[in-house]
Amino acid sequence: MSFIRRLRFFLLGSGIGILIITGLFGRRIFSCAYFPNQRILNNLSKKNIIIDKSCYISLSDELKSYADTAFIKEKLFTQGDIHFAKSLPRKKPFPRYQIHYNNESNKKIYIFEIENQPKKAIVESIRILLID
Repeated sequence: MSFIRRLRFFLLGSGIGILIITGLFGRRIFSCAYFPNQRILNNLSKKNIIIDKSCYISLSDELKSYADTAFIKEKLFTQGDIHFAKSLPRKKPFPRYQIHYNNESNKKIYIFEIENQPKKAIVESIRILLID
């Protein structure tokens, strides 16, 4: 058998195999989160976001624009960094995380305190830290 003929059989078999696997298992969303920061943010993004009333009342007008569930899911959970030194991951009954969102356009860091409950994530406070 020539090389070209074997290559055709290989490509035909591979193509049929890919079609069968795709047909059996369908399109699945696959994501890998190996590091603790990614795992926790991925876990929080799947939960219902609730902003604590006492937190929302005490916010300035600038911070109220960041107290939006769409912003939190789209920006904070994708571009935020958890500061484990200032978080309480083993706090009972629910862990508490401090997530920093760096907004380089206005040179500010927004600090979110979020409590991770089994079915919801509660935003406890939002603060600003100026970048030098």
